[in-house]
Amino acid sequence: MKALTITLLVLAAACSHGEPFSPPDATLDGPLVPGEPLRLTYSSVGGTSAPAWLPDADSIIYAYGRRGSSFRVPQEGCLGVLASGGGTIGREICSRTIFANQMSDVFTFPAVSDAGQLAFMHVGQATQGDAIREAILAAPFDDPTAYTIVRSFPFQGDAFYLAIDDLQWLGESTLIFIGLAEEQLPPACPTCDPELIRYSRAVLAADAMGSGTVTVIPGTETATSVTAGESADVIYYTLGGDSRIFRRVLSSGDVTVAHDFGAPTVVRGVDYAAGLIVAMIDGRHASRSASLGTVQISESGGMLVMVVPAVGASVPVTTAAPMWFRRPALSANGTEIVAEGEVLQLDPIRNSVGTIVGYDTIPGPTSIWRLAVP
Repeated sequence: MKALTITLLVLAAACSHGEPFSPPDATLDGPLVPGEPLRLTYSSVGGTSAPAWLPDADSIIYAYGRRGSSFRVPQEGCLGVLASGGGTIGREICSRTIFANQMSDVFTFPAVSDAGQLAFMHVGQATQGDAIREAILAAPFDDPTAYTIVRSFPFQGDAFYLAIDDLQWLGESTLIFIGLAEEQLPPACPTCDPELIRYSRAVLAADAMGSGTVTVIPGTETATSVTAGESADVIYYTLGGDSRIFRRVLSSGDVTVAHDFGAPTVVRGVDYAAGLIVAMIDGRHASRSASLGTVQISESGGMLVMVVPAVGASVPVTTAAPMWFRRPALSANGTEIVAEGEVLQLDPIRNSVGTIVGYDTIPGPTSIWRLAVP
């Protein structure tokens, strides 16, 4: 019988959404110091926001849903550029301004290179009459209409890849991301139905120039997160159910452990900048045993930790209220973090005589938060 693994921790961090907003209060205004995260967005429309820093570290870009005005103008997924101090969106990159209007048209997982190239995942229909409906696109940040189709989905490689996570630039000509695949597991019992799971399968590298070439980076099977390292020849990544952050030199294939939190801690969500790594540990996530080994099938977030790989040290990112974070991103100078985050409601669990024996964590609405690196 295949085992379902869920790890839970009460502490946590913070998160994201999109659209212009009217802050409900101003209690988080002022200097950004450890323990006092700044909430940047308040929208409840849309799903994954995947915030990322622009190279100048003064602004972020993220995905959000925008409501349509009628049945014929449905909700769409946009990218927004927002000053890192919050406020209203300074620029919108929306599907209807680039492509023909479709019933499903969503942009997500934005990434901007040091030279100002934009990459993102598009789900919908790229152009009128075009057969491509899901694809990674790359374009000049100042002119997203001049896009190149990097890789359409689904596609058959070493597995049948359906979608992505963790899209990032590796230099100026390569994009790296986690490829998501599906697998049908055998029935857990004689009368049970087989189970179809979608899971994080491997780190893939794609030619951003549009050749369609995608390669699996060896040793990254079951990878749950990936980040570009100190050069275009280095990546850091995590594996399903593992406590270690790995560093790989692509040209030589040399792999070392950048940091080990020790079992039973499971680390995910790594991002590198300025000699530092922000990572996610504990929290709540689900894994299954599949043909590759332990694979991650869902992620609800965890607490943030800063790692200095050169010395093997780690420091938790604390917040005044218990929070969970997902998809953390470090600014280029390594001083600030943006992430999807939720403030947790802690509900006591009592036994038959009323004694508190634990707490149930209930995540609140997802927003984008900015935090200072401790």
